[in-house]
Amino acid sequence: GYYEWLEGLERGIAAHHAGMLPTFKEVVEELFVRGLVKAVFATETLALGINMPARSVVLEKLVKWNGEQHADITPGEYTQLTGRAGRRGIDVEGHAVVLWQRGFSPDHLAGLAGTRTYPLRSSFKPSYNMAVNLVEQFGRHRSRELLETSFAQFQADKSVVGISRQVQRNEEGLEGYKESMTCHLGDFDEYARLRRELKDRETELAKQGAAQRRAEAAVALEKLKPGDIIHVPTGKFAGLALVLDPGLPAGRSNGHRGFEHHD
Repeated sequence: GYYEWLEGLERGIAAHHAGMLPTFKEVVEELFVRGLVKAVFATETLALGINMPARSVVLEKLVKWNGEQHADITPGEYTQLTGRAGRRGIDVEGHAVVLWQRGFSPDHLAGLAGTRTYPLRSSFKPSYNMAVNLVEQFGRHRSRELLETSFAQFQADKSVVGISRQVQRNEEGLEGYKESMTCHLGDFDEYARLRRELKDRETELAKQGAAQRRAEAAVALEKLKPGDIIHVPTGKFAGLALVLDPGLPAGRSNGHRGFEHHD
């Protein structure tokens, strides 16, 4: 509430986040710049477009909510957050502190702090509403030209060129493999084809054999009578068994047959 916020300001501490009223945020920013507030607990909104340098910056963790899931902060976000450490003309140096947590990796932190070049990716995503407005205002051809000159289209075209080159390199590599498959010992490609056909034939025969065995077993079971002694070759009840109830005839069986097991 208001009075808790005011009491915190009097003690030299404050909060700063996107959910605060703009007037409250401006007060916190002004008091912090004047040195009347010594510590500000803030989200990354404090680092966006606000001149509020501090002597030290403390990051609770290197993970943030991006609107969809919790994800690691990028090197650019880390630089933006910690770049507030060190007041120009006042501090010789600034300090950035990251709290230790379970699973914390110093190597990961070093990678964030040591990266100085950041990939630039377009966040431009045309919508149906945008397309309709463009066509209405500029016409179909002019709208297409405008979209094709966007940075997003440039990146898409660049990606397509890279993929095309990779496909070409892969095809050239395959040609090299094809050339090396032919030697004085024979055609390896033909040998591989025959091996595939043989494997397919073996698989087909195995399926046919399994189906035939199931059919033969079903016929044999239909011939059983109470009092018959059978031998179960494998499974949990392997051994001799006495038939108590062979079950119903085919087509009317409930799926269960009565056997008494004997070791």
